[in-house]
Amino acid sequence: MVIIIDLGNTYSKIAWYDYFGKKVVKKIIIKTKDLIKKKHLNKLKNNFKSDYCLISSVVPSSFRIIKNFFNKINVRVFELSNTKLIKNIKIEINNKKKVGSDRVANAIGVVKLGYKNAIVVDFGTATTFDILVNSIYVGGIIAPGLDLSIKSLHHLTSQLPLIKLKQTNKIIGKNTFEAINSGIYYGYISLINGIVEQIKLQTKKKFKIILTGGTGKIFEGKLKFKSEYIEDITLTGLIEIIHTNKKEFNVN
Repeated sequence: MVIIIDLGNTYSKIAWYDYFGKKVVKKIIIKTKDLIKKKHLNKLKNNFKSDYCLISSVVPSSFRIIKNFFNKINVRVFELSNTKLIKNIKIEINNKKKVGSDRVANAIGVVKLGYKNAIVVDFGTATTFDILVNSIYVGGIIAPGLDLSIKSLHHLTSQLPLIKLKQTNKIIGKNTFEAINSGIYYGYISLINGIVEQIKLQTKKKFKIILTGGTGKIFEGKLKFKSEYIEDITLTGLIEIIHTNKKEFNVN
C-alpha cells in the first residue's frame, strides 16, 4: 500500500493505493493546515498499513512536517521534486527543479491517458496552464486562482461581500452578489479562452483541453472550445510514477 498525497496550498488530496491490486481503496480531501496536525497524521497511519508515501508538494514547510512524521514510523517518503522519479515525460524548461510537482503529475497523467498535445487548466489557489507538445512538457502559465480573486475583492475593499462562486447564464448582475459572481465567472471564461487561443496561435498546434481542480467543473461546456473535466488527473500521474519506479516502491 502506498499513501499518495497531493499537498496543495489550501487543500490536500490523499489516496491509499493498492499497488498489487492496482486500485485506489480510499480518497479524502482535507485542508492542508489541518493535515499537518498530529491527530490527522495519526489517522493516515491507522487507516491502512502502508510501506511508502509519495508526495507531490507545493508547500515545503508542510512537507517537512509530514516527512518527519512518516520517517519516525518507518514509512519511506518519496517527493516528486526528486527528478529521478520522473521517467514518463521530458521537461523542457529553464530549471526542471523549479516546476511545481503537481503540474508535473498533471502532465504525466495526461500522457498516461494517451494525449500528446494537451493543455491542462488546474483550478487551485493559483489557476495554472500546463502545455504538452508531442508528450514534452514545454512550460506553462500561472494566473491568480478563483478563490484568491474572490477573497481579495472582499478583504481589500470595505463593502464587497465574500461570495461562493456559482455557474451562471446571466452576465449582468442585479445585485452586488450577482455582479461579483458574474465578474469572476465570465472574467475567468475570457481569461481561459484568451490564453488557450494565444497558445494555439503561437504553437500552431491543436490541443486536448483538460480542466481539473475543485472549481474546474463549472467551466466545462462553457468555453468556446471543447474541453473535458478530469477530477483525478494529478492522482493518475502520481500512480503512473509508482508503476514506472517499481524498484523504489517494491512493485512486482
